Amino acid sequence: MALLTIDATIAVKFLVEEGGSKEARTFFPKLTDAGYIAEHSLIAPVLMMLEAHHALAKKIRRHEVHPHVLSRAYPHLKQFIKFNVVDQELIEEARRISMTGKARSVGVMPIYPSEFSIFNIYDCVYVAHAMQTNSTLVTSDAELARIARDGFSVSVAFVNSEVVGGD
Repeated sequence: MALLTIDATIAVKFLVEEGGSKEARTFFPKLTDAGYIAEHSLIAPVLMMLEAHHALAKKIRRHEVHPHVLSRAYPHLKQFIKFNVVDQELIEEARRISMTGKARSVGVMPIYPSEFSIFNIYDCVYVAHAMQTNSTLVTSDAELARIARDGFSVSVAFVNSEVVGGD
């Protein structure tokens, strides 16, 4: 069974209908007559729930989803995802690399589009988590996917947000 680190972009797509929701939901257990059947073991850093909460709260303020989605989010996700604490040294390594704009690269190709790009500290946590657990990072954040894959040699499953969910 594949071990997958789920980021907040995927958790939100699981909880609400938006571009890429159908594809994101393929990573979560399927409900059958016999109960939930899981093809993957889902894990996430504790930070993921905070980011998902923030994203859902923004959707509520914009009247895109009903407030009950937020109240049910954590219990719903917790039944499928094991939340982990991430090793501080790995986060610091990712942060340090992000601040210099350099990382382990594929060949000589830099991972940033310019020397002024800085890797988001929250994304550093997802990269460090995937490295710590030797898992595949599942995200719909194209920049995170590229940097994790090319800069840190993390296995990535990318969910295209341009795909209309629910088809």
